[in-house]
Amino acid sequence: MPRWEAIVTAKQTGKSKKPAKKTRKSKQKPAKTAAPTTSQQAKDAGPKSEKLYRTLVESALDGILIHAGDRVAFANRAAAAMLGFAGPAALVGQPLASIVHPDDLAITQDRIRGVPAGEVVAYPVEVRCVKRDGTGLPVEATGALVTYEGKPAVLTVIRDISERKREEAALRENQANLNALVENTEDRIWAVDAGYRLIVGNAQFLRGVGEERKRELALGASVLPDNLPQAVLDEWRGYYDRALRGESFSIEREVQFHTEPASMDYRFHPIRSAAGRISGVMVCGRDITERKRAEAALRAGEERYRLLFASMTE
Repeated sequence: MPRWEAIVTAKQTGKSKKPAKKTRKSKQKPAKTAAPTTSQQAKDAGPKSEKLYRTLVESALDGILIHAGDRVAFANRAAAAMLGFAGPAALVGQPLASIVHPDDLAITQDRIRGVPAGEVVAYPVEVRCVKRDGTGLPVEATGALVTYEGKPAVLTVIRDISERKREEAALRENQANLNALVENTEDRIWAVDAGYRLIVGNAQFLRGVGEERKRELALGASVLPDNLPQAVLDEWRGYYDRALRGESFSIEREVQFHTEPASMDYRFHPIRSAAGRISGVMVCGRDITERKRAEAALRAGEERYRLLFASMTE
């Protein structure tokens, strides 16, 4: 074909022979890894969480029980040890009646039944448990609603409070002994706060004040009433203020009880809190009339002997 025909033909067909372009190889980006779904994360974390919770439960110092119905479905090592069982397996399956004191069984059953009814976390309550050997064990118990093996159950945490109970009993005994000591003394013992209000007073003090003032002095009432003479108010307020400033001291005063004069020894001591702050004054008043009379008689006798001896030597 002549050269010009080739050109025309190319124009008619829209085709022309051009050098082919070199194509670059495209770089393929690595495919993105799909983010794990929430359900997948939960599925992966499940065994780890279960292992963590089991470790926490087994290492807890408090006893942990799960009640399914009226029996123990789960127990940790601390609960088994508290109740005297060889291990958790020996405690599982035990009826509630075998580990709770008969006098506390009804209220404990009511609380366990009440938790699934809507009490998500039951308030702590003291319960007397019974150990495997039959001895009593005071505990503080708290309950909560849980799901165990796909069914509603009650988780109970028990804390051994035996030591606290012993301390409370010792404190009550000491308080009783102190009260007996204070009430059986002839001394007048009382305490006031920083506002001169009566905190405590033994029978001897209250009886004496009632007879002298012709009215009873109630706890919380001022020991410096306005109907006392101003000189007496100022004197006693001064004594209390000295003790409130931290001073311990004693005074001797001649007083008039009924129609008979008497000599009294009053000892004042500041009352300090555990932090060292002075919050009141303790006073102990002792009748020393007989002692004063004996001292006076002794001085009179010594004077007579001195005069007699002096007359013999002249």
